[in-house]
Amino acid sequence: DYRGFEHVMPYVSLSRGYRSGGFNDKENLGTSYAPEFTWNYELGAKTSWFDNRLHVNAALFYIDWSDMQVEVLTAGGTSVYIDNAGSAKSKGVELELTARPLPGLELMAGAAWTKAEYDQYSQGANVYDGKRIIDSPDYTLNFGASYRFKNGIFISANYTRIGEVCFNQDNTRSQDDYGLAQAKIGYETQLFDVYLYGENLFDKEYVTRAFPVSNVWYGQAGAPQTFGVMVTIRI
Repeated sequence: DYRGFEHVMPYVSLSRGYRSGGFNDKENLGTSYAPEFTWNYELGAKTSWFDNRLHVNAALFYIDWSDMQVEVLTAGGTSVYIDNAGSAKSKGVELELTARPLPGLELMAGAAWTKAEYDQYSQGANVYDGKRIIDSPDYTLNFGASYRFKNGIFISANYTRIGEVCFNQDNTRSQDDYGLAQAKIGYETQLFDVYLYGENLFDKEYVTRAFPVSNVWYGQAGAPQTFGVMVTIRI
C-alpha cells in the first residue's frame, strides 16, 4: 500500500491459498481428492473525505483456482463425496461507502458483482466448462443506517439483497435474487447493552442450499421472521 496521498491509499495484494487433499470416507470409499490451490489478486483504494466523515473504498479481485474441491451428490442424492474440478476462476468488483453527515448518524452502503465459473470440470460425459460455480451469487447489495442518541438509545436498520444462486453444476436449478431486512433498537451504557432486534422482517421465504434426492429437489429453509432480545455485559 502507499500512504503518500492525503485522502487516498491505493493498495495491491497477492496471496496463495491452500486446502489439503484427502480420502472419501462415506461414499466412493478410499478414493482420493487432490489438494486445492488458489492465487488471489486484489487491486483497490481506501479513501476518506470531509474530515473522515465520508469513507469510500473500492476493489477489483481475481481468484484463480486449480484442482478446486467440489461436493458431488451420489446417484440417489442421499450423500456426497469430494471431487476435483480441473480449474475455476472468480473475478469481480466491490464498493463500500460509509458516511457520518451528522453527529450520531451513520449511513452505510455496499455493492459487489462477481463472475465465478468453472474453467475445466467434467463428471463422466457431463462437461461443466463455463458454468457458474454453485452457491456463488452474481451480486450483493446492502444499505443501512444507525443513530446513537446522547442518552444512550441506539437504533439501526439495514437491508441486504442477494443475487441469483445456482445449486447444481449444470446451472439448471437456481434461486432468484431476494432481500432480507433487519432492525434493532436498544440502550447502550459503559457496563451493558440491551437490544430488541428483528430479522427477516418481511418474512421472506428462501433457501440456503438445495439438493435432489431420488430426482426430487429439496431445500434447506433460511431463517424465518425472528424477534428477540439481546443483552451484552462488559466485565
